[in-house]
Amino acid sequence: MSTIKIIEKRRVGVKEAPARFHAAGRRAMGKIIELARQIAIEKAPGLTGRLKGGRGGMGGINSRVEDRGKKIYGILGATARDPRTGHDYAPDVHEGTGLYGPKKKRIFPKKKKVMCWPKVPWTPWPKDKVGWKMARKKFQFAKSTKGQKPQPFLKWGIEAAQQRSKEFFDREIKNIKAD
Repeated sequence: MSTIKIIEKRRVGVKEAPARFHAAGRRAMGKIIELARQIAIEKAPGLTGRLKGGRGGMGGINSRVEDRGKKIYGILGATARDPRTGHDYAPDVHEGTGLYGPKKKRIFPKKKKVMCWPKVPWTPWPKDKVGWKMARKKFQFAKSTKGQKPQPFLKWGIEAAQQRSKEFFDREIKNIKAD
């Protein structure tokens, strides 16, 4: 099941325009939001590939156009689930965590004295004591952490695509005049 957790919206008002103008606006918005999606995919961090949509179709960055009467919405979203925990970490990457996130507080462990995470992604946990001693070099330990700085890749994609939006709308309007 895929969900969209992060949503960046931009709307373009179309007031009492003929149906052909409205359809042209919808086509232009589709091209703008697709460009924004491509830019967001380029800008998104890609350690495992899940956020970019490279791992077997799990999550990724997606876009759609919604037509609500006189307004056309371009919606860009992202989802990336950790297969071990099921946690969607796309909002954490986009908005930041800890001191850099919405709570503005350091991150401390909830159940143990120390937090542990692999230095290299997807290092398997050792099952025996000898393997654990060897694995210490592969893991990082801390009593607290500052968190992760935000990487608003969706916002970057939309801002970059907005700079070219007039070009897309002008092209679609010229196509109407040619009909």
